[in-house]
Amino acid sequence: MAIGLFRPMLENIQEANAVPVLAFSTLIACLSFAMPQTSANQSTVPSLSSRANYVKDLLDMFRLVRGVKGVMSGTWTWVADSPVAALLLSANMEDPDEPLGYDAEVAVRELENHIRTDAETEGQKIDYLDAMQHFRRCFPRGTAGKHCQGLVLAWPFLVSDKFFLAMVEGQHIALVILGFFGALLHMLKSVWWVGDKGRQLVAAVCNILPAERSAWMTWVRMRVNLNYDHHWSTTDSIESG
Repeated sequence: MAIGLFRPMLENIQEANAVPVLAFSTLIACLSFAMPQTSANQSTVPSLSSRANYVKDLLDMFRLVRGVKGVMSGTWTWVADSPVAALLLSANMEDPDEPLGYDAEVAVRELENHIRTDAETEGQKIDYLDAMQHFRRCFPRGTAGKHCQGLVLAWPFLVSDKFFLAMVEGQHIALVILGFFGALLHMLKSVWWVGDKGRQLVAAVCNILPAERSAWMTWVRMRVNLNYDHHWSTTDSIESG
C-alpha cells in the first residue's frame, strides 16, 4: 500500500514532499537490498541460471537506487538543509590518486592493465577504466568510519550508464569489475541490510566467468575468504566478451 502511494509522489516531486520522498526511497532501497536473493553459495553446484539470477537481482536493486537518485538529484535546493541531504551527497570521496593498501593496489593495477590490453573497443576501455576510478574513490583508506557505508554504496550510482549496461549484459570484464565491488561490499558485512551479500556476489561472479577471466579474481576471493572450491565447472559459462 505504501509503495502504491509512493509511486505517484515520485512522479510529482515538489518542495513540500521532496524530503519524505528521498527518505522513503532510501528505505525502500535498503529493504530491497536486505531481501533474500537466489543463493550463490550453495552446497551443491548451482546452475548457471541461479548464478546469473543472483547478479541480476543485485543489479536490479542498484538500478532502483540509480533511478531514484537520478530523479531526486534535481531537487537539491529543497533538501540541501535537511537531515537526509547526505543521501544525495558524494562527499568525503577518497582521492583516486592516493594508493590503496599494498595488496589492493597491486590487484587493482593489474586489473586496470588487463582492461587496457583486453577491452574490445576504445569506448569499452574508457568506460571500464572510469568504473575503476570510481572504485578507487569509493575504497575506504585507513580505518573505516561511519562514512564507509555511503562511500562503498556510492559506486553503483557513480558508474556510467554504458558501464552499468555492460554489467547487465554480462560482459566479462564488466563482471570482473563488479566482482571487485563485491570485495568493497564485504566491508559492510556487519550492516544488517547488507550481511554476506558481498561474498555471495563474488561467488556468483566467479562462477559465471570462464576460467581465464575468473583468474583475475584471485585477490577478490582472498579478500572475502572464498575458497577456490567455490568455482565449479565453467563449461556452461556465459558466452560474452
